Amino acid sequence: MVLDVRNFIRILVMTVLIAGLGSGTVSALDSNEILPGPWIEIRPAGSSSAGPLACFGGREISIPAVISCASEPCPALTARLIQLSSALETAPLEEIHIELEPGPIPYPLTFQIPAVRRQTPFIVRFGRLDNNAVHLLPESDITVEAYPDTILDAFKPWSRQVQLRVADRDGILDGFLTRYDIAHEDIRVPAREPLPKVVFAVNTGDRTFRRERFIQTGQTTVIFHEQSEPLARVSVSDTAVGRVIDVHIKLIDRLAADPRAQQMFAEIIQMTIP
Repeated sequence: MVLDVRNFIRILVMTVLIAGLGSGTVSALDSNEILPGPWIEIRPAGSSSAGPLACFGGREISIPAVISCASEPCPALTARLIQLSSALETAPLEEIHIELEPGPIPYPLTFQIPAVRRQTPFIVRFGRLDNNAVHLLPESDITVEAYPDTILDAFKPWSRQVQLRVADRDGILDGFLTRYDIAHEDIRVPAREPLPKVVFAVNTGDRTFRRERFIQTGQTTVIFHEQSEPLARVSVSDTAVGRVIDVHIKLIDRLAADPRAQQMFAEIIQMTIP
């Protein structure tokens, strides 16, 4: 099949972004102002990418940070959430005070991100407290991109113009669609005419799962393969019975909290629309 080049590029970029989400160290950040005192290593939860952390505005974000103090006495640090956009009118943002102790110790940093209307950048900036003065450490900045929780709003009307049936044994996708007011039905509900028919089937690796059971004439079928695979990919096949989209990436359990996962989900929905 021939895909629209722009849609293909967007899917490719989102696949790389989502595939990069996992455990691991984002960066090891050394501060010349602190060394040979502490060095700071940031491990943002759920990401192995050096790019910005992604979150929804109006929610909390938790950044587990491992901070190691190499010599005593250890200084106190501050971590402040700073808004980089002048478009928001908010109260002063949060600041966390950290009393360091020798050795690598986890310090969970939790911030309340303000509600946003569009993608908005923030940073978490560290500072060293020294005699009631704060010496900023901009080289240790953590960038956070906040997204509005409206990514899927455009698909609410679409969901009422098709018959979207869902096969989801664990109920995660079903619960997500319900929360975001995306109209859908259980796969066991008979197909109705003349509505266009779309099926979302979730394959969690159950031995009883049979892909071909969900592919029927006259419908678009999306199979979400939720097993861990070495190569994340999205494949599209226009067959004699209808379009089949295979999503080989762990996506479903990230939809509720990850705006990049929702962006990719939106791209996949768009691919079901003629």
